Amino acid sequence: MSNSVPQLYLDFVARNPSANFVHIPEKQDGKWRWIPISREDSLLQVAGVTRKLDSLGVKKGDRVAIWANTRAEWCLIDLAVLSLGAVVVGIYPTLAKDIVFEQLRDSGASVLIVEIESQVLQWEDDFDELDSLIHLMSIEEGEELLSVGKDLGEEDDVAWLREQILKRSSEDLASIIYTSGTTGKSKGVSLTHQNFTSNLESTKEVLPLPAGSRSLVCLPLGHSLQRFVVYRAFVEDIEGYFAPSLREIAVTIQAAKPTILIAVPRMLEKIQNKIIQQARERSIIALLLVRWAISTGWKVQKMRANKEVISWKLRQRWRFLERIVVSKIRARLGGELTQIVSGGAPLNDETAKFFMAMGYQVIEGWGLSETCAPATLNMDGVRKIGSVGKVLSNMELKLTENSEILIKGQGVFSGYYGMDSEDYFQDGFFKTGDLGRIDEDGYLYITGRSKDIIVTAGGKNIAPQRIAQMIEGELIHHCIVVGDQQKYLVALIALEEEVLQGLASERGWSGGFKDWIHEKEVQNWIKERVDGANTQLAGFEQLKKYAVIPKALTEDDGLLTSTQKLKKNAVIERYQALWQKLY
Repeated sequence: MSNSVPQLYLDFVARNPSANFVHIPEKQDGKWRWIPISREDSLLQVAGVTRKLDSLGVKKGDRVAIWANTRAEWCLIDLAVLSLGAVVVGIYPTLAKDIVFEQLRDSGASVLIVEIESQVLQWEDDFDELDSLIHLMSIEEGEELLSVGKDLGEEDDVAWLREQILKRSSEDLASIIYTSGTTGKSKGVSLTHQNFTSNLESTKEVLPLPAGSRSLVCLPLGHSLQRFVVYRAFVEDIEGYFAPSLREIAVTIQAAKPTILIAVPRMLEKIQNKIIQQARERSIIALLLVRWAISTGWKVQKMRANKEVISWKLRQRWRFLERIVVSKIRARLGGELTQIVSGGAPLNDETAKFFMAMGYQVIEGWGLSETCAPATLNMDGVRKIGSVGKVLSNMELKLTENSEILIKGQGVFSGYYGMDSEDYFQDGFFKTGDLGRIDEDGYLYITGRSKDIIVTAGGKNIAPQRIAQMIEGELIHHCIVVGDQQKYLVALIALEEEVLQGLASERGWSGGFKDWIHEKEVQNWIKERVDGANTQLAGFEQLKKYAVIPKALTEDDGLLTSTQKLKKNAVIERYQALWQKLY
């Protein structure tokens, strides 16, 4: 394995220079087309950008922040910065100005690269307050800012680039990735080249991919998961198709015909909900057929996984449903998809079963920014549904007496940028804050967050994640359990906007979201889910009451992260008056 990410990239280009590296979306006559960029052409672009940054004085150890949407230039700039030994600071494109400035100040970034100059020109005077910031640049050409990202180098620039990359060390700091702040202020995770390359090698051992695999690039590149996936392309010759936006996932899938899909659970939930909603809109028979296909498919997959004999009658039923239902769903997902890898947040069992039932291998992983994306992978999803799998070979994992997950290894960071991080480690192990259990086969199950544990007035310790996962799915986007120092548990129910809109359209309901939540059908649906969960829970774990939040939870409202994880504390605080009425 190479000792740096840019060296991996050079090896990738050298193996097959004329092969396609990425496909970039471009709108022509109102329709999206994808333009391929070969590996050797991308190398010329990386060389050109590296030269430009070098001419501005960017050197080893300097921090270069990228504040832009997911696009090919982001990746090319990333490689250019790393080639100089500088450090990439990825900033989520949707963050508010105050948080962006906080991260620029904390990282001491000397260069900020934005997508278009209109992002920042309105705050030009405010940037003067950032003492470390020297250069402000944009990817797209503009009138005010120096542009970067599309400069082509010459052959001598490529030779010079190779010399720069040879100077890189595995111990060099590669990136500062700020945590999503779901439980408090975000912190800068310092990741070295070795953190990335070690995890790339370990995931390849567990999940080897054939050359020529195709994948979508659509998640925020400021997040460790999508960046890791891009680097994984260098290891196994994977082609990436960039989605114009998250709204254009469906059309990108049809163009890319991906063989593997790397997704956060929210993406998979949206695909699942869309398929069910469209069946519902066609007819009640279409909906029943989809549900029958999923229940039958799940039964078949479980029997196959357990090496049980599948009866002739069940085989015939499954072949029929595959032909008239499942094949059409698979076609909508490109027709060549075989594997789905879910990470970034817990995957709902209902969603996992939906995709497994269609014959896809669903691989759930667990990791944190602090573990450089994946730390575990579940390669036996049907038999071990709900588990996040076994720890990677380059890491060691153990549980404390209180079930907190501790981890160490080459993929684990050494500390937060500019902070004394000693309190976050115990005997060399990073204290993740996640709670879990490990079964007899060594598979890890996440049971909650230590900071989320609810202690009732009766002294009962309750992990709310387990309760929430029993209730969430389809119409119910999130179930936020409340009850710290209270006599009993209650919940805030957040509904899935697209599903609710589909029901309203089909049923002809008037008004909007806040009116629809009071419809009898919606109330009955929620009650059935809550009642069903309560039958599986101990008395002190049961939800005694609940209230429905009168609007959808969104990232724009500050209640979801960029990877669509719930900011639980923010929701509880925002809707304090609503849940307090339940006591």
